[in-house]
Amino acid sequence: MKLQQLIIKNLASIEEATIDFEHGPLAEESIFLICGETGAGKSTILDAICLALYNDTPRMQRSPKEKYTDVGHTFSDKKEEINIDDVRQLMRRNTAEAWVELSFIGSNEIPYLARWYVAKARKKVDGNIQKVAWTLTNRKTGEELKKVKEVEDEIQRCIGLNFEQFCRTTLLAQGEFTRFLQSREADKSEILEKLTGTDIYSRIGMKIYDITKQKKDAYDLQHQRIAATHLLSEEEKETLLASLEQLKQDSRQQEAIAKELNRKHEWLRQELEYHKTRQEHQIQLEAIESRIHSDEYREQSRLIQEWDVTTDARKLLKENKERDKEITRQVQEEQQYLQQFINLSEGILYEEEKIRSWQQEENTIRKYLESQQPFADMFAQSQTILTHLQNILNTQSQEKKRKVQLEQENNCLPQLEEACTRQADRLKSEREKGEQQNALLQQMNRQYQEMDMPARQAESKRLSEQEMQLTKTVHALQAFFSAQQTLQEAQKAEQETAAKLEEAKQQHLLLKEKVTSHQKAFDEAEKLYEKQKECTEQWAAEARSRLQPGDTCPVCGQRITKLPSDENFRSLLEPVHQHLLERKKQLEEVLAEVAQNTAYGKSLATLFQQNQRQTTLAEKKCQQAQSEARQQSKLAGYEAISPDILSKIPIRQDEIHRKQEEVNRQIKQAQTCLDAISKQQKQKDQQQKAIEQCLNALNQAEKKRTEQINKIQTLQELIRSDQESAARSLQTVREQISWPEWETDWHTSPDDFILQLKQEASVYAQQQKRVEALINQRNLVQQAVEEMKSLQQQTREEYPHWEIGTLHPQPVQALSKGWSQLFAHVKTLHQSQFHTRELQEKGTQALQDFLQQHPEFTQEKLEQLAAFPPEQIQNWREEQQKQNESRVAVHAKLELVIQQIQQHQESKPELEEEVSLEELKKQYEEKNRIIQDFNQQIGQKQNLLDENRKNEERLRKEKEIEEQLELDYQKWKRLCFYFGDEKGKTFRNIAQSFVLKELLHGANYYLKRLTDRYELECQAGSLTILLRDFYQGGTARPASTLSGGESFLVSLALALGLSSISQQSLSVDTLFIDEGFGTLSEGYLQTVMDTLEKLHQLGGKKVGIISHVSGLRERIKAQIQVRRIDNSRSEIVTLLDE
Repeated sequence: MKLQQLIIKNLASIEEATIDFEHGPLAEESIFLICGETGAGKSTILDAICLALYNDTPRMQRSPKEKYTDVGHTFSDKKEEINIDDVRQLMRRNTAEAWVELSFIGSNEIPYLARWYVAKARKKVDGNIQKVAWTLTNRKTGEELKKVKEVEDEIQRCIGLNFEQFCRTTLLAQGEFTRFLQSREADKSEILEKLTGTDIYSRIGMKIYDITKQKKDAYDLQHQRIAATHLLSEEEKETLLASLEQLKQDSRQQEAIAKELNRKHEWLRQELEYHKTRQEHQIQLEAIESRIHSDEYREQSRLIQEWDVTTDARKLLKENKERDKEITRQVQEEQQYLQQFINLSEGILYEEEKIRSWQQEENTIRKYLESQQPFADMFAQSQTILTHLQNILNTQSQEKKRKVQLEQENNCLPQLEEACTRQADRLKSEREKGEQQNALLQQMNRQYQEMDMPARQAESKRLSEQEMQLTKTVHALQAFFSAQQTLQEAQKAEQETAAKLEEAKQQHLLLKEKVTSHQKAFDEAEKLYEKQKECTEQWAAEARSRLQPGDTCPVCGQRITKLPSDENFRSLLEPVHQHLLERKKQLEEVLAEVAQNTAYGKSLATLFQQNQRQTTLAEKKCQQAQSEARQQSKLAGYEAISPDILSKIPIRQDEIHRKQEEVNRQIKQAQTCLDAISKQQKQKDQQQKAIEQCLNALNQAEKKRTEQINKIQTLQELIRSDQESAARSLQTVREQISWPEWETDWHTSPDDFILQLKQEASVYAQQQKRVEALINQRNLVQQAVEEMKSLQQQTREEYPHWEIGTLHPQPVQALSKGWSQLFAHVKTLHQSQFHTRELQEKGTQALQDFLQQHPEFTQEKLEQLAAFPPEQIQNWREEQQKQNESRVAVHAKLELVIQQIQQHQESKPELEEEVSLEELKKQYEEKNRIIQDFNQQIGQKQNLLDENRKNEERLRKEKEIEEQLELDYQKWKRLCFYFGDEKGKTFRNIAQSFVLKELLHGANYYLKRLTDRYELECQAGSLTILLRDFYQGGTARPASTLSGGESFLVSLALALGLSSISQQSLSVDTLFIDEGFGTLSEGYLQTVMDTLEKLHQLGGKKVGIISHVSGLRERIKAQIQVRRIDNSRSEIVTLLDE
């Protein structure tokens, strides 16, 4: 992405500005400076770029997510709560609109124009702030996007960065990295997330933990659901089916009986209903016949007939009466118009008198204007003259104040000159001391370089890495051997479970054979028992029928004293019955053993599946551990894995320790020299700070002296300008004022002269306007009077018989409109009177003709008929028609019901004598109650069977679901073991260790170009950043021990490293660095500037530095200076300072 041009209007303190990145000073230099006083609006330039591209700013994003009450009604007419981070608040106060326009070329090589615009209602300063208008225009095709989502998507596509990424890689604020270096490790993770955008790994870790917990809960819930499911046994199902079939058979029998009872009940109910309906129709028919033959009915019929005959005559009679009333009303209306005619005529006389009075007033004013004619031009230019005179007074007053201020400023200048001389002498003395310390430090550094400390440090680092690798190898091998042992144990458990499962299967086969054998024995015993029972019962019955006490037994030949009872016969079956019970008991015991064996086999099968899963998991872990062990062993120098390695590694570690001790001894010998260098370096740094303080003090003193001189010159120039302006204004008014000797009055009392001129000019202008108004009024009224006299004459022609009498002038409102309306009304009334009289004569003649043709009617008879309301006659007509229709309808219904009774008798069922409808209903309801009981029992048993069938199907599906849930849970459990935890720290730390390593790699690239003293590194498994100090023998120390200038160098290196992480595909051609340069010494500042220039050479990036450090103005030629106009406004000037 390449910035081209930025236009700002009324944003924060900046009133109006245009910054051209492609042409002028900014195009010629790789580094430019954005400078100005604190609060002038330097950071507003970055805000403007972000608003145009993302409708957001860094300062608003960092604001707390709070609200405040809009007490001043800035956003609306109501006191609403406004977000603190609302970007519309950047609009400059007391303005009606604000906007930002940014022209740029996207990463896709397409030119765009991004525009951010906000205004107040009706573009007035006191209006409410409206919504932001944010647009993006493709300058190549002319297409403009206005919807927020469309603009966001296109910005993301053409730049490749979202707002957070743009801020991290383009707007570098050193404060975040400095805070990152000095924070505790617990806080570093959050800051690193903000700097690099790796917060997604925390969310992924927490999501893995949450999903694993959800999977476990789902699996546990499914297991509980299966355990709570109850199924019927086969014996219970057979019992329910038999009972259900018997209930259905009984229910069908009862339904047949109930159906017959219901048929009898319905026939008897319908029979009674038919007889009742026939009786009702007969009563209705008799009532209707009585009404039709009454005297009242006949009288109403006669009146209806007369009413129909006299319809036209009654209409004529009514119309004649209405016309009589209309004629009377028209006469009254004519009298009202006559009175209006008199009033309006008096109004004409009044208007004629007004015309005569206006003519007199006009003559008077014209005399005044003729007397003031010599001064007419002066009065016409009076406003310009008054402006010049007031400018003379203001300029003279301002000149006096500036002369006093000039004298005060001249008195302060000698003191500032003396301060500059004093600071220059002090700076010279401090620089001489610094040169002496620098020479001594260079001599000590040459001695230290001869000791070849970097070689010793590199050797120490190499030995440390070897020792660390050996430790990693030991851990990897131990993990591999432990995983092997775990796998062997899992395989052994699986084999033992498989053997037990096979043994259970064999035992199950033996038990099945045993069940078959016992079942066969039980069936044989049962058949024997049934056969013996049947034979005994038959023999006993035959013996009772043929033998009697005293007979001889045909079998044994003995005499029978008494016959055996049923108990005696049943006792003969007892041995067979006992044998049957023993067989049954044996069968049940064997069946119990089979059930126990089945349950045992199922538990072994479940255990075997679990063992298989554990074996598979152990195999995977073993393979992973083996791969890791091979990798670490190879890195340690061992090609194959063997237990002998664990015994060889301690020997190598001892050898490394001995070498490490020797290297450390050599490093320690150089440490004394290094300590002396460090001490001398601190003294030099302190001296350098003293020099910088003196230089800053001298710069400040010279700045104040220059500002004082500029202020004196400005005041002198302003005084000359005021004098020239007053002289020009006085010369101008001399040419315009025509009063004689006016300058005497002006010098005597300028304020009174201005007041007199203003009053005289005002009176002259008012009289001119009055004459024009009188002429216009007189002409308009004269024309209106002539038109009204014409209407007056036309009205008299319509009614020449009107008597007017004597008229007196009177004012009348809306006189012209009154004459127009009166003439229209009079003309309409005259026509209406003629038409009404003509219709009245015709109506009277037609009524006389009707009476002659119908002698049975008189006018009195017609008036009596007309007195009847038409509604009453219509009601009588409808009532008679309804009575006739009702008689026909009731007669037809009566015949129909008689026919229905005859047909109903043909389908009469067999009924008991004297049976009633209530008795049949009770019998039917009793049968229905019995059927409902049967159906309820059938439904309950059927529901049990249906529910059991559903439970069986559901249990099968639930077990399938349980197996799938267990597989899912085991997968997520393994994933959670490595990456998941409740707060997402595990995965975040893993990811951030890689991100931090990449960040430090990029930062060291730039840090080597800033200083050869430091290198950044991090401890394995943590976010702790250490500095390896090569001036201190390569020892590592925390970043918190850095001085202010060193901290800035490291922070700058980190910021540049972050900017370069993704520079290949997501590149912005300009890099902005905000503040931080004030802590650098002269040497470091030069190094930083050289590095930033190389950054442009390496990646084509321009660098914009935002700073108020005065020393940077001398080093950086291209500058964007933000200058204050007053307390609320600033301007931007782009220049190339040679």
